[in-house]
Amino acid sequence: MRKIEYDKIQVHARPINLVLFVQDFVGLFTDIIDRKQISVSFDYEAREIPIWYDPDLLEKCLYNLLFNALKYTPDGNSIFLSIKQKNDGSLLFSIRDTGCGIAQEDLPHIFDRFYQGSFSQNSGTGIGLHLVKTIVELHSGSIQVESEVGIGSCFTIYIQTGKKHLDPQNCDNTPWTYIDTEQGSVTANDHTIVDQSKSEELDKSLILMVEDEYDMRMYLRHKLTVFFRIAEANNGRDALNKLQYLQPDIIVTDVMMPEMSGIEFTKIVKENIETCHIPVVLLTANEELEQKLEGIETGADAYITKPFDANYLRIRIIKLLETRKKIQKKFSRLLNLEAQEIDVTDPDELLLQNSINYIRTNISETDLSVEDMAKKLNISRTNLHRKIKTLIGSSPIELIRIIRMKQAAYLLEKGSLTISEVAYEVGYNSLSYFSSSFNTYWGLSPSAYIKSKQTDAE
Repeated sequence: MRKIEYDKIQVHARPINLVLFVQDFVGLFTDIIDRKQISVSFDYEAREIPIWYDPDLLEKCLYNLLFNALKYTPDGNSIFLSIKQKNDGSLLFSIRDTGCGIAQEDLPHIFDRFYQGSFSQNSGTGIGLHLVKTIVELHSGSIQVESEVGIGSCFTIYIQTGKKHLDPQNCDNTPWTYIDTEQGSVTANDHTIVDQSKSEELDKSLILMVEDEYDMRMYLRHKLTVFFRIAEANNGRDALNKLQYLQPDIIVTDVMMPEMSGIEFTKIVKENIETCHIPVVLLTANEELEQKLEGIETGADAYITKPFDANYLRIRIIKLLETRKKIQKKFSRLLNLEAQEIDVTDPDELLLQNSINYIRTNISETDLSVEDMAKKLNISRTNLHRKIKTLIGSSPIELIRIIRMKQAAYLLEKGSLTISEVAYEVGYNSLSYFSSSFNTYWGLSPSAYIKSKQTDAE
């Protein structure tokens, strides 16, 4: 059961520049628009068109209308948005697509709750347009539709300006501002949608979203794309294939899916040494305790029941990523401990400790390589790199260098070997290269390091 129930809607209206609001909102759909090669144009009569509206509710209206337009418009076609001001100051906001259109017999019912006409392609919940109508009427407006099969549909919202039509208790004078205007926008002059900068995008954590329902994937993408990078999979099997080349920071997966369920997928992820470190969030419409326990037993890190608030999901994701960073710091501290001092129980910790042990055992070998270490640990070089990088924030090559430099410092401080002997002991056959590496890591030459320790001892 995926029908979402809505409680009584509360209106919290604020002053909004409708033009900027629509531009920023359309920017969130850049990926879909580019993928479908759809031309989106936006016509308006002034750069600033102020209205009083609840931003969250207006976003829900736009999401449902624009999502439907993108869904039913064939690849390569067009969508037209416009804001027109009437003589009395009120506004008409329209979204017109060039899709399949709606049959005349369906038109009188499309705003009815749970109605799914022949145009719906048996997808969705059947409540989107009913919700839009409800929100519009809560703001003392109205919505109309014109459609012709094979030509397309046009939805027009009537919006009153000012706030006299609203309950003063529901009004907040704080102007709306986009939560992150620097992360996506639409230019007003040529109506061209602009991508986020590559550098900003790469700084975001990557979510692998596993969900068989297209509508839900698009909803989650819309809610999360401002904060995260998103990769998508249709089911558990598809997700496993993508994990062969993707390195997600976290996985969000539905439970009930064809081919491979979220429970089975999570179990495989958590039992695989190459992926068990990735946090997994399970989403399900099933509130039965038994299924929740089954999900947790597979190793899932969080279990969220539908319907859920998208902000709650976002916060859970952020907290899980923060926890992963704390674990990374914990693993980094292992590098300062001797192998025999550590009681190893966690699979990730075991892999890291085995890597450290291998490096320490073979530290004097000048040709010590990541390839050999990967073979010894029975893991591919690529996956070893991915795993170590995730656990401590450093690559295997960097891990080898860190351990060599720490061991070199220990031997120099001990004082029983010359600098040349220490260099050979930690795998360097060139004294000059060793001195350069040591100076880069510690900020001191080997001889200066020895003197500093002798001074400290005095």
